[in-house]
Amino acid sequence: APPDFDIRLCDEAVSPVDFDTDADVIGVTANVSQALRGLEIADRFRAAGKTVVMGGPHVSLAPELFEGRADALVVGELEPIATAFFADMRHGVLKPRYDGARADLSISPAPRWDLYPNDQAVGGVVQTSRGCPFECHFCDVIQYLGRVQRHKQDDQVIGEAQALYDLGYNFISLADDNFTVYRRRARSLLAALAAWNGKDGRDYVTFATQMSIDAARDPELRAMCNEAGLVNAFVGIESSDEAA
Repeated sequence: APPDFDIRLCDEAVSPVDFDTDADVIGVTANVSQALRGLEIADRFRAAGKTVVMGGPHVSLAPELFEGRADALVVGELEPIATAFFADMRHGVLKPRYDGARADLSISPAPRWDLYPNDQAVGGVVQTSRGCPFECHFCDVIQYLGRVQRHKQDDQVIGEAQALYDLGYNFISLADDNFTVYRRRARSLLAALAAWNGKDGRDYVTFATQMSIDAARDPELRAMCNEAGLVNAFVGIESSDEAA
């Protein structure tokens, strides 16, 4: 958003929604499990005469379910269309739908964690990539983020980790859909994290991420994870066959 926009964040998991806010525009984002509640929030604000924009994972997966339920929908990733989108918002001429393209994460702005109620959270999040080349049936990521994984630069990730550390976080989730799928990139980032974590007077930070089970075949990669402080891994097993 442009720097002169007054932005206020509300994560309903930790803060009640202020339905009496004086905001000019209400933005609602929701994943699949939050979609019905997102629509309730949108309906209530629109009934009060507010302009409502909806976007996020579920809107991007199935925009037809949200047509007519908001003044504008953002389908896909915002960064490539942000300039036009916020210009239309500024001038009161929002279109019913905006289709975002795949973002270049190397120029993606860092999240505004300074606006979040960090005293009510137990862990921070750094998204270091988007997309995944795999086609696991249980996962919807490739439907709205694509099969070509895009990455932030190592120094971007370190900068975001430092910002979270400065806010008091000692646990950070690396929100990658498959952190280890591109091994050269994973090794580069792990080396950068190892060089940062616990150094220059900083305390030790624990990281977690998602990866595929084939990382078990790479002991060097696992050792680098340990050295970097990446000691928690979520692994999706697609088969229910015990032998698999």
